[in-house]
Amino acid sequence: MQAANYDYIIVGGGIIGLSFAYHLIREGRSVLLLEKDSPPVSASVRNFGQIVPSGFGPTFQKFGRRSTEIYLQLRDDAGLPVRQQGSIYIASDEEEGQLLIEMNHLNVKNGYYSDILTPEDCLDIYPDLHPEYAHAALFYPSEIQVDPVATNAALLKYLQSYQNFQYRPDQAVVKVRSNRFGVHGKTSSGFRFSGDKMLICNGSDYQLLYPGEFDNDDLSLVKLQMLEVSTSTQVMIPGSVLTGWSIRRYECFENCPSYTAIKAQEDKSNYQHQNGVHILFKQKENGNIIIGDSHHYANIADRSTLGYELDEALNDFMLSEALKIFNLPGVKVVKSWAGFYSQMKDKPYFYKEVDENIHIITAIGGKGMTASFGFTEHLLETKINI
Repeated sequence: MQAANYDYIIVGGGIIGLSFAYHLIREGRSVLLLEKDSPPVSASVRNFGQIVPSGFGPTFQKFGRRSTEIYLQLRDDAGLPVRQQGSIYIASDEEEGQLLIEMNHLNVKNGYYSDILTPEDCLDIYPDLHPEYAHAALFYPSEIQVDPVATNAALLKYLQSYQNFQYRPDQAVVKVRSNRFGVHGKTSSGFRFSGDKMLICNGSDYQLLYPGEFDNDDLSLVKLQMLEVSTSTQVMIPGSVLTGWSIRRYECFENCPSYTAIKAQEDKSNYQHQNGVHILFKQKENGNIIIGDSHHYANIADRSTLGYELDEALNDFMLSEALKIFNLPGVKVVKSWAGFYSQMKDKPYFYKEVDENIHIITAIGGKGMTASFGFTEHLLETKINI
């Protein structure tokens, strides 16, 4: 079976692929989106759904802020389930509080509004927060939250309302050839396609297309553990809640004057550091709370060493640390899972022009859900000639 010719073939139905499709169809280009699963099951639907540009360095913060604008527009245009409840970073001690003060000064320079909160302010917003934890906080009122599964589904439904967009799930692309007439290929089911250009947004799947391009020591895979809990009485945790270990971990704080000295004093041998744990909270609309997360790393060539199993001791540790921050009466683990994403060690993302027709875009790190709309818009303007 031969498909019609399209302006763009996009491989991968995660948030990067969907973001490219969004921009392209609005530019009047015809797009075929091919996804190997149905529905997508990888990083774009396994994350917190915290849209936090505040956590990034200057370039990706700009992409995240632009993405936030688009999310809010899609909330109005397409009914995306977006909540604008802000993000808060809660400091547990004086060092973390100093970083928040310095970050607030940087935000003023960057034109990104934030507000320092007192311990009393924190307890007014979060009555179940343990008072001894709250040293200070930094609040970003413009930031938003989404449900990853529902948001990806709603975005796809919106894209399908355009006549110049076609979506085909359960189509793993297994063969591609490129020549002066464009790109041609077929999927594992025998579906044949052709188009002018191809954008490969393959997430952490490196086996199917151009595996030799990913033989790169700078490319790594990250495994994260997260869990969802319920409580016996109602607990209110609005917005995206990031805590002291997040302040000590997120790249935005690297620009703070005190950051290097504070990091130098940390014990890198303890369990928390060895497992890359920082504690985040996000409450779902049903009242359940997502808690996480941990980070383990492997070079792409050694990705199988990360394994598929969950470390229950690690889940127990994260839950016990979460209970030091919030009172969660009758807490019960509803489910837990692992997520995987790829990242570059010394570059912000992986971009490769296989030839003039085929572009690979992946390894955006843990920034996809927050920054993809702005990131893909930037690539279309600067690297991919549309």
